[in-house]
Amino acid sequence: MATHSDAWLSKWPDSSQFILERNYSDHCPIIMQSKCIDWGPKPFKVYDGWLMNKDYHKVVRDCWSESQPTRWGGYVLKCKLQTLKQRLKNWSKENFGDLGNKVKQIQQKLNDLENSLSAQPSDQKIQEVKKTQADLWEKVTIHESFVR
Repeated sequence: MATHSDAWLSKWPDSSQFILERNYSDHCPIIMQSKCIDWGPKPFKVYDGWLMNKDYHKVVRDCWSESQPTRWGGYVLKCKLQTLKQRLKNWSKENFGDLGNKVKQIQQKLNDLENSLSAQPSDQKIQEVKKTQADLWEKVTIHESFVR
């Protein structure tokens, strides 16, 4: 009797999976690869992390009102959505870039600050630690929404 794994491997014989390590999430990301399947173009997605950013709604509103193609309604909608998609991709790259590395940098900064604080405590360092903790929480939340 064939198992689900056997059925999977017979359908996709060149497939493999890689389990990545988890950080702050309770899930491990899994990368599935297949050499013989063309999955087509990557679909456009709106991430929860974008919605938490104060500039997101402004980018959407400005882009939607700037783009005023003429012709029939379906064509206008298609053009506006294409323009918005490109604008959001560029905006995301500029504002979120490589979040994984940003999170690691902030974690290192926080560790350094906490070590410095224990050696020489001061109100200024306490405030800087609190600000860095808030920044780390914000970036981790956004990064988690992208991973999810």
